[in-house]
Amino acid sequence: MEQHAAKRHDDRDVTGFAQDHGSDPSEDAANVSEAKEREAEEKEDSESETVPRRVGETSGKPLGELQRNLLHMYRSQEMTDLSIRVGSAVFRCHRVVVCAMSGLFKRLLTEEPARRLVILQNEDPDVFRNVMEYIYEGQCAVEDNVGDFLNLVLKLDISSLLGKMESSLESMISPGNCITILESAASLTDQKLFGVATNYVITHFFDDDITDQLGKLSLDQIIEMLDNDDLPVS
Repeated sequence: MEQHAAKRHDDRDVTGFAQDHGSDPSEDAANVSEAKEREAEEKEDSESETVPRRVGETSGKPLGELQRNLLHMYRSQEMTDLSIRVGSAVFRCHRVVVCAMSGLFKRLLTEEPARRLVILQNEDPDVFRNVMEYIYEGQCAVEDNVGDFLNLVLKLDISSLLGKMESSLESMISPGNCITILESAASLTDQKLFGVATNYVITHFFDDDITDQLGKLSLDQIIEMLDNDDLPVS
């Protein structure tokens, strides 16, 4: 009798364990599927609260198509309504595009809506060509002229490009452009980039390319660098 009762008790324990951990696989799959759907809905709700959806946007394709069409119109000079003269070069473009990207152009053309020509004095046409490449393509190549490029971007007030340039500038800094980057970082109040440029100038303080540019810095800046413990002994 006791053995029979024990057997019944063991069966009950085994059955109970099976109910907890060995339920119907199809039911488990359904539960997992429901849980994933709830998680996906919660994630979508949280994202929609921070990033509003735009009508017609599908993985960025409409925006990409618009950008490609604008670039084609710029290169083929279709429907241009603004000329920008830089040195001996004239860039024909679309005012709505340059105003959307440049704070300077937006201010100029808002004040003078009928204006069809803008002249940029003392600027390199090749550097401006790189800027226009960014305005229409969203990317551009910057090589040895990074200092002139950065100054022009600051002058034109292209804030979106300045934000993207920080990491690139850190890797492109050199004795020939570090003073320019230092000045630009100071005017942008970009503490991270300012620190990188300052450390670079101090480390290479006695390089000929840098000493030739020290006149661009204030006397207080030079004295502060000379007092820095990291200044190499020449």
